[in-house]
Amino acid sequence: MAQNGNEGFDPYTKASVFEKLASLVSEIEQSVKYESPDTPDAISEALAQIRERSYLERAPEAQHATLLFRHYSSIVNRKANGQGSTNGVKTDGFWDPDLTRDILPPDAFEGTAEVLVGMEATRSNAFILRGIISTLAFLAFVILCSCKYIHDSELTPEQLFADSPSCYMRAAEYMPYSGNFNMVPYQWLIAVSFFVFLHSAGFCAFYILPKNPDTQHKYIPGCGEWMERCLVKVGREDVSWGTRTATQKVSDFCHTHSKMLEWSIDAFLLGFTLLFCIIVSIDVERGAEFTFGNHPPQWYTLGTWHMTFDGVSPSCVDGADPSNYIRWGLAFLYIGAFFQALSLKVSRDSFVKYEKGKENGAPASSMRATDVNHMDRRGLMRAGDADDDEEIPVKL
Repeated sequence: MAQNGNEGFDPYTKASVFEKLASLVSEIEQSVKYESPDTPDAISEALAQIRERSYLERAPEAQHATLLFRHYSSIVNRKANGQGSTNGVKTDGFWDPDLTRDILPPDAFEGTAEVLVGMEATRSNAFILRGIISTLAFLAFVILCSCKYIHDSELTPEQLFADSPSCYMRAAEYMPYSGNFNMVPYQWLIAVSFFVFLHSAGFCAFYILPKNPDTQHKYIPGCGEWMERCLVKVGREDVSWGTRTATQKVSDFCHTHSKMLEWSIDAFLLGFTLLFCIIVSIDVERGAEFTFGNHPPQWYTLGTWHMTFDGVSPSCVDGADPSNYIRWGLAFLYIGAFFQALSLKVSRDSFVKYEKGKENGAPASSMRATDVNHMDRRGLMRAGDADDDEEIPVKL
């Protein structure tokens, strides 16, 4: 019996899917080159960007074809009406939203329910964001603390003129002084920057801590041995029992509620950071009333005070302008607040996914990271790496 040349060929194998997608991509690219009014170099660059963007997805072949079709559709729409539209997004005929939409992967700032462990945690978005936040908060803290005038509850003319004995404002006709600058808001800003740094740096350290394979709890290497040595030297059984019980409760609490604490404190600190940054931004530009002897009242901000009395000869103030320190600290904290908002989204998503895992009867933290990565990255491209001889039926 004569055999057909197509005998043994399965039209639904993964090889046929790759071939069909490659053929579809080729056809759309040719249509783009035919319809696009751009130069050949510009067209080639746009196609290359689309191809790079597609590799950020779990099924890059299918995503590549989808993005190409959107790009082709936008070109045709532009030619038809001069304004164009891509999935309802208006364009001006030059900007293609397909090439700028979702530059980052869709899950770039989504939290995972798994507990981060070891040095692998340093590659996660959560660790990177917290590293940036702690760095910015530390810089703000150092800059604000470097201002020598910021550590008193109020700043008076006596303090400002104290380091300039030759200042003309120390003459008897200008005394007594009245008026002051309130420095308490700036001190609160220092406190906020310190706690933001402590929180982010602390969770960075928490992420990289190892996990006990038996209890699945995080632990500090060497801490248990050190504590046992101390308890042996104390030599009291009641103290040893109480200490072990307390540490076990803390360990259980952190293991159970770490994700809830993480996002709750994130939200709390973000709110306080924005609140005090706004308060200080207003206060540093707000004037205070001063009188010098029998002279009429005068109004100064920290900046105008320093500018006025530093411009006379001999100078009546010593050191740099305090308002510059405050503005630099504010700048770092405002930038840090942006990353705090991203970190809050990551920690909140992580908490929600963790709770859903517990509701389903299997906490997501019990899943191995390798298993999660394998499931998350299943796609047409990933399937080809597993077994080249395996046939996967796919219906388009």
